[in-house]
Amino acid sequence: MLDRPGWLLRALVPELRVLPWEGEQITIDFASRDGLDRAAAELDRRVAEVEREDPWVKREFGISGLGERLVLYPEPHDPALMFKAKSEKHRTAGTRSARPSRPPRARGSVGR
Repeated sequence: MLDRPGWLLRALVPELRVLPWEGEQITIDFASRDGLDRAAAELDRRVAEVEREDPWVKREFGISGLGERLVLYPEPHDPALMFKAKSEKHRTAGTRSARPSRPPRARGSVGR
């Protein structure tokens, strides 16, 4: 478990609960529009599953209910590339999909 985000925090603050990884790892090709579209479709599917029932809450507390989001971390861990994919009921007003439609771009970067 030492290779996962949160291990140091748990060691320093034992009462802290960091949620475990859920589901299979996903690879996102940020250099390819097709790769981004495939990843977006997969994230929409996964978030829809979590929205129907949060698997961690179900396992931990035996309660079936609405889930909110998935938080995605790159490996190796880089907080600047972390993002959230939210369920429809938890999205900001006007947001149509679970994840951003375009990846964030650094100020001054060049691209399509």
